[in-house]
Amino acid sequence: MEAQIKKQNEEILHLKAENERIKIELEKADRREGRGLLKSRVTKEEILTVENREHFDLIKDKIWEDKIFENVEIVVGNPLSESMSECMMVIVEAGDPDMNRSIQRIYRDRYPEMAEMCDKFETIENTIKIKNKNINGVKEITRRIIKIKATDMQGDLWNLLKRVKEYINEENVSNLVTHKITELEAEELKKIMQCIFMGTETKIKMYVPESIQREVEKRQPKDPNSYAIVVEKKGVDYNTLLKEVKATLTTIEDKKAIKTVRSTRDGKMLIITDKDKQKEQNIRETIIEKIKEVKVRQISGTKRDKMTLFVRNLDAATSKDEVKQAIRSELEDRGETELNVGEVRPTRNNTQTVTITIDKESAGILLRKGYITVGIVKGRIEEHIQVQRCYRCWGYGHTASGCKENADRRNNCYRCGEEGHQAEECKEETKCPLCERKGHAAGSSLCKAFRAALKEAKGKATIWQNLGRNLGQERPTT
Repeated sequence: MEAQIKKQNEEILHLKAENERIKIELEKADRREGRGLLKSRVTKEEILTVENREHFDLIKDKIWEDKIFENVEIVVGNPLSESMSECMMVIVEAGDPDMNRSIQRIYRDRYPEMAEMCDKFETIENTIKIKNKNINGVKEITRRIIKIKATDMQGDLWNLLKRVKEYINEENVSNLVTHKITELEAEELKKIMQCIFMGTETKIKMYVPESIQREVEKRQPKDPNSYAIVVEKKGVDYNTLLKEVKATLTTIEDKKAIKTVRSTRDGKMLIITDKDKQKEQNIRETIIEKIKEVKVRQISGTKRDKMTLFVRNLDAATSKDEVKQAIRSELEDRGETELNVGEVRPTRNNTQTVTITIDKESAGILLRKGYITVGIVKGRIEEHIQVQRCYRCWGYGHTASGCKENADRRNNCYRCGEEGHQAEECKEETKCPLCERKGHAAGSSLCKAFRAALKEAKGKATIWQNLGRNLGQERPTT
């Protein structure tokens, strides 16, 4: 009986989809014949019945009024500016699996552990711990970063977005920030996400990549000897907010550390201070304490202010939360610490490794000690050495602008290394064109060429460290 009912329901859905298809085809025919029939408007009820990409294709060309987008909005700018968002989603496109282009590259540089995440759906937790001396308490902000890797922009992307919806429901996340992709029009991606999230309370901001580089530069202080604070208050214009902030800071001695105050392009307040951590923190905390409903965040500077480390030799039962707690305990005296902890992953001999990203001063403390106690073991701390890679020839030790190799593999298959097709269509055995061996793709840690480049890079880093560099200096790019 259940099988019969299921079959009947499937037939009903098929008939509905077929009916919609015929209606759309008739409308297109009428427009071609000049009868002037208007497109029908998509309704909420229609959207709620959409179950797959094929059904969506039947309604995507209808008129979608603004009011229908209850969950999704398009925003011009940089998604990484959303410092208070609970959850971010990075979409890796089939044509750029290594995240070398556009906003995906910016995400990869900020969260280097993404380069080691190979599954179609994976997540990272980014935890910021704020220790406020004025209120004698600790505030923690946790942001989740979802990485989805779509092999096509049709059914695969649709199914991955449905997994995102399930994950968000499980984690009780109320807002999601994402970005436009090159392989799909922004409006179409917006419609797809609205179909999937219709009926939920999730609010999605989809950033389009217009002026992304300018937005990134705007949020990074140009003066390397300063800190920057962004202040905003909903419903209050810049001049009114400026008066409030000036009145608030008039009585504190640390106001002398302020270099300049100006507005950003989107109307927020930007305060540039001397590079004095304590004074900057006091200014920020005073604004938060005295002005109601204000949002304040510190711009941490460029990615060079952070370091990526490995914690190795963890026992097989160690969890991500245990690693976080151990690092927080070690750095307790530092107050505010921004820490990104990747997924704990198994290695040989029933041990585990985890990747963390942290500010350079904290990284220096951990590296000088050399280990951190997690549970009953001492996890070894190592600096992550990033090997420079050319996206033109796929080789190491140089970039495309200085590439002298004859091979141009930019359009080659990432799976077998050959021309004429892409990885999602490849039926050949995996092969690396750099070492000419089968069983792994270019860029794999199994590759002899990669291992040689990594060994050379580590050697350079060791020489540089032995010359007495401190952790505030930049090591030459490898």
